[in-house]
Amino acid sequence: MLGASPKLWKCDPTQVAMAVDDAGAIDVDGDGTIELVVASATTSRDGGTCQSSEVRVLEASSLAQRALFADNPDRNVFSQHMNTLAVLYDVATAEEAPGILERITVAGAGIDAPPGMFMSTYYFAWYLVRAFEHAGMTDRYVDLLHTWRELLKLNYTTWPESRGDTRSDTHAWSAHPTADLLGLIAGIQPAAPGYSRVRIAPLLGHLTSLDAIAATPKGAVSVRYRVANGKLTAQIERPQDLPGEFVWQGNRYPLTRAHTRLVLGVSR
Repeated sequence: MLGASPKLWKCDPTQVAMAVDDAGAIDVDGDGTIELVVASATTSRDGGTCQSSEVRVLEASSLAQRALFADNPDRNVFSQHMNTLAVLYDVATAEEAPGILERITVAGAGIDAPPGMFMSTYYFAWYLVRAFEHAGMTDRYVDLLHTWRELLKLNYTTWPESRGDTRSDTHAWSAHPTADLLGLIAGIQPAAPGYSRVRIAPLLGHLTSLDAIAATPKGAVSVRYRVANGKLTAQIERPQDLPGEFVWQGNRYPLTRAHTRLVLGVSR
């Protein structure tokens, strides 16, 4: 992260040993503060206690210093990957997360990164989308899809693994918009374990018409949205034994019937 100095922690033999094989979030020195691990660590174990260990981390710093998380101790390599995971796993604070996500993407350019930063592949953008969702910025999702729209201009009918000379033109992970169009845009998601409740919270952006159907263990949930004259008309069909709610622009509406029709105001 910018402004932070590398620090080498050595494990106290009285503490339980840890092993870190990749970048991640961990309280290295046991002081209750999460540090960002940027290098591998090795430990030896004897009866569950740490005999020797070294972990290279970047020391926690103030909000002003933590503009972005770096990939290396010299703080001269940056990537969407490091900052995406820092947001997703709460290494970055809730206050820092929106600014970080804004700085690692380019407005109007989908998932593209700014110049000089390593950019996500199509498949790794799954984590980028989850980070936006985790930070309460799902309203940006429609803009992130710009990258997939550009693939249509290249005559793709499936989603490639990565940009350029990709090794796979049909990559399952790169197809994650298929799930998020239902879960984020149409807004149909489980609200309790086992899909015992449903939560429908659409993010229509500039869309004025959308029909969608999602499978659940209790049967299909279908939605039909129409936006006109400053009003959203939402029609929801769901199994009678699947309770849930409809969420629109901060307001919640219980779904008490198998068929529900709502006419609600739209604020852009």
